[in-house]
Amino acid sequence: MEGQDDNDGARAEPTFWVADGELRAIWKLSAFFAVWVIVFFAGAIVAGFLPLPMYSPHLQSSIFLAAALAATLFGMLAVDRAPFASVGFGDRHAVRHFAIGVGVSSGMMGGVFLIELASGAAIVRLSSVTVWQAAQLLASGFTLYLIVGFAEEILLRGYPFRTLLRATNPAATLLVTSVLFSLIHFWNPSISLPALCNICLAGVWLGRARLVTGQLWLPIGLHTGWNFTQGTVLGYPVSGMVEGGVFRTDAIGAEWYTGGYFGPEGGALATVVLVLGTLALWHPRVIARLRVEARADIPATDAIPVVATGDAPAASAPDGGED
Repeated sequence: MEGQDDNDGARAEPTFWVADGELRAIWKLSAFFAVWVIVFFAGAIVAGFLPLPMYSPHLQSSIFLAAALAATLFGMLAVDRAPFASVGFGDRHAVRHFAIGVGVSSGMMGGVFLIELASGAAIVRLSSVTVWQAAQLLASGFTLYLIVGFAEEILLRGYPFRTLLRATNPAATLLVTSVLFSLIHFWNPSISLPALCNICLAGVWLGRARLVTGQLWLPIGLHTGWNFTQGTVLGYPVSGMVEGGVFRTDAIGAEWYTGGYFGPEGGALATVVLVLGTLALWHPRVIARLRVEARADIPATDAIPVVATGDAPAASAPDGGED
């Protein structure tokens, strides 16, 4: 009895700052976003002294990415004292998952385009570029949207997603990160309530991909392919931003249907496609094909058990998989 009392006494009582022997999730996330803001603005100030155009989307996105990486390194190494890879980069199938993401999301956006074209809600024409200029445009656009996809995914579905998932549950994690994903687009040109709702839905779609694999490569691929096909290939506005593409697609249908000047993400067609894409990630066979095998460098709480599909049942991850 005396030994038991000693053990109970040694257990730290929850405080305003600490619970279960570690900093509470709210303070972890507060510190994470504080570091991101500081590094982002510091990077913007430094870039202002460089002989570079500040309006360059590649430069702005790179600063965004650098800040997200700095905040993630701080959160993982200084706060959680965990390997950086366990934030969502321990995937041995990284290339495969990234390629699947790019292919699937490109197909989804292509479906939106074909439906708009077939219904007379859009007109398309080839931009006035040479083959060499088109190749340069595609390379530049893919690089840009890879940086954007990487930056936004690690900012929200990296350390914050991991922290929330360990502190709460998958539903709460999806909700919080998806709302935040919508809010970071609040100041985009031509933003509307339907656009904000669709971006929140896209957050659920991307978050579900993060949950199924336990890793970031699939959502990064989905994010990159969606934006690249939408903007660089088809020439739609991407979340209200117009960068130009190999083709130029102009929406001439109703704004509620096409998204208008914001791009397809502001319209009902994108809503339908995103709902279908999200539901597909709940299908047992899709989960079984995408889920990463358990590894020592992947926290068990970062993935969900595979639902039995008639094949050999997968072992559920053990509880409390902290590094």
